[in-house]
Amino acid sequence: MRAIAIRGTLRPMILAAIVVGLITAYYLGLRAGGIAAGAAAALFLLVALYPPLKFVAYLAIGLGVAAVCIAGPYHQKPETRRQVQNGLKWLRRALGYAKRQF
Repeated sequence: MRAIAIRGTLRPMILAAIVVGLITAYYLGLRAGGIAAGAAAALFLLVALYPPLKFVAYLAIGLGVAAVCIAGPYHQKPETRRQVQNGLKWLRRALGYAKRQF
């Protein structure tokens, strides 16, 4: 029963971690986006193991995304958009490869 509960809540959390990473990568670069996505995924994994932290985790992620969206345009690097476009191309190729394998 516990594994079903974890599986049901983990998909939206992983999606939220990816969105956090993409937003951070857009404004601050791919390295910062990867770090943010990894930290969000780790936080959500902790929430999956200890559910009472769910509200606090979503609040922290929401505040972090709001802070990046507000302060991000002031700190945006000029090469960030090109890096994000290259990262999205790589992701599309990786997903296409994964579809062909499975």
